[in-house]
Amino acid sequence: MLKKIFYGFIVLFLIIIGLLAILIAQVWVTTDKDIAKIKDYRPGVASQILDRKGRLIANIYDKEFRFYARFEEIPPRFIESLLAVEDTLFFEHGGINLDAIMRAMIKNAKSGRYTEGGSTLTQ
Repeated sequence: MLKKIFYGFIVLFLIIIGLLAILIAQVWVTTDKDIAKIKDYRPGVASQILDRKGRLIANIYDKEFRFYARFEEIPPRFIESLLAVEDTLFFEHGGINLDAIMRAMIKNAKSGRYTEGGSTLTQ
């Protein structure tokens, strides 16, 4: 009896993994991979109001408080600190950290609620 239940869980687990693989493949195939769109991305930024001498008087924000910065303008220490806090294995996984996802699933199941996420910076 116990063996039957165990095999049932294994089959269910494999079905779920298979469905997830199909979903990931579908997203991968249908996602636009044009690198030029990413490279030339310009998010909406603040409108700047200047006085007649060119000094900043105010910033007007549409939806978010942000300024665009090219990658070269971001301090390396900022990038290092972001990786240290958000995704310590960034250079060791291919964009999806399965260990983190499994850890989060187990913690969430044990607590009975959402307590932790397993996504990476690239997700």
